[in-house]
Amino acid sequence: MSLGPRAVPAVPNASKVRGKLLKAERDPDGGWLWHVAMDDSQDVPGLPNFTRSYIGRVIDIYSRLSPSVIPHDGSRVEAKVSYRGDERGGLFLLSGDELRNL
Repeated sequence: MSLGPRAVPAVPNASKVRGKLLKAERDPDGGWLWHVAMDDSQDVPGLPNFTRSYIGRVIDIYSRLSPSVIPHDGSRVEAKVSYRGDERGGLFLLSGDELRNL
């Protein structure tokens, strides 16, 4: 998944999401795409939260974490994410290495 022009954020944003990791797939660019069924979204002080409207839905989160720290499918996770994209589309990216198994 080439981030290409979608790597530029529309506005700075961040949120903490919690949910169930349904599946982690290797991305052709060397990263991982996680499919997470969201059940909670928390604000990060001072930044817009773009995940609130996704509670109860599945979001994709792109990450470059080492395979050794990626949770197993079915795990409950909490991650800090930010949205990168524009009016044509984009994706949620893991912020740094802010991932925690619950």
